[in-house]
Amino acid sequence: MLDKEIVELESRIAFQEYQIGELSSQVEEQQKQILELEALCRSIVKRLKGGVIASESSAVEVDERPPHY
Repeated sequence: MLDKEIVELESRIAFQEYQIGELSSQVEEQQKQILELEALCRSIVKRLKGGVIASESSAVEVDERPPHY
């Protein structure tokens, strides 16, 4: 009976170690994705800020009358 319990405990430990390894791999992959998404968001914000500034300066030019009027 004792040997059977030891085998069951070893089996559980092996399964838990496997699961921990799988979860660790998933967390690592998710962290990479998070870093990529953060970099993409920073890039988008930077481009939007640049576009807003450009559109504001062009808006001023569009509102002005050409010199021949």
